[in-house]
Amino acid sequence: VGSEMCIRDSFSAEVRAICQEHGASFVSIVDETAAELRRHGVKQFSLLAIGDVSDLGHYSDFGRLQPEFDVLVPTGRGSERIGELAFRVKAEVNSNATRNQFNDVVKAVAKSETVLLALTELSIIYAEGRKPSARYRIFDTIDILSAAMADRYLIARWALEQDQGEPTWQSDDDTEQGSPAAISGE
Repeated sequence: VGSEMCIRDSFSAEVRAICQEHGASFVSIVDETAAELRRHGVKQFSLLAIGDVSDLGHYSDFGRLQPEFDVLVPTGRGSERIGELAFRVKAEVNSNATRNQFNDVVKAVAKSETVLLALTELSIIYAEGRKPSARYRIFDTIDILSAAMADRYLIARWALEQDQGEPTWQSDDDTEQGSPAAISGE
């Protein structure tokens, strides 16, 4: 486990260094997810992902969340069911059958009331609106990363406009000016 952590940390550090060298920001889906889970007071979650991610080893940066969060991972047949659903989504995209299978997988694999979707195919099904029972609180890493990227863009855009003397952000009725966060009420 120690060597896997070193490799994972080394890879992350390497990507961050490349971004810095080229003036780009590195946005970690794991860091953004951890921050979102903290905001919601989550201490434990079921990670629904393919085996290479849910094994929390070499290819999974989610492993570093374990000291702070109780990460429950699928095993055996649960992992197989997630993989089968992913392949079905690729073949059928979003059918009634895939939505029903998504609900069944969540109910069978989730061992916590909080579920973290960390697989694009699961995000596709979840986004289509057929949610499992209300007993689960679902967080989608794609939603979390998208919101983080949009926030960064809006803040950078607003700062650029301020530096260039361009008009500030305005609300829909053009009467309120301010930062993007001020306009949205955050």
